[in-house]
Amino acid sequence: YWFYRRYGAGPVEVGALYTMINLAAMVVNLSSARIAARLGLVRAIVISRALQAILIIPMVIMPFFWLAGFVYLLRMMVQRLGLPLRQSYVMGVVPQEERGRVGALSNLPAQATSALSPSLAGFLFDHVALALPFDIGAILQGINTLLFFLFFRNMAPPEEQKRDEKADVGA
Repeated sequence: YWFYRRYGAGPVEVGALYTMINLAAMVVNLSSARIAARLGLVRAIVISRALQAILIIPMVIMPFFWLAGFVYLLRMMVQRLGLPLRQSYVMGVVPQEERGRVGALSNLPAQATSALSPSLAGFLFDHVALALPFDIGAILQGINTLLFFLFFRNMAPPEEQKRDEKADVGA
């Protein structure tokens, strides 16, 4: 809807954009483990979430549909990179007997915002400002990133703890 309102993009253009996004996401999903191994899981999650928040701003100010679409594609690639990392992290730090419950609960905030945000965004698009839902989203994503970092920066998943222990023993 936003692409239509902002740029006059029709279903063909938006469909082509989403096709490209989903094709690119397949490649990114396959590289997430290598990125996590290189950066560490928490750092990789924080970077991906921060980039998601930051990339909203240039997308909204782009003058043409395909430029905004390219930034959106980049943002969605980063989002798709971070999703399996977050899921892996949650399952790694939670006791095995709690994984089912925690897995369900960890998706609850995203499901709640997905259910509520379209109505709010539609109202804001029509009655306040076309960019305001994106501004709010960027701010909330930034807060989420900061809180994740503050709460989990010192809680490495078990596989990183074991790797660090081996490095300490070998030193």
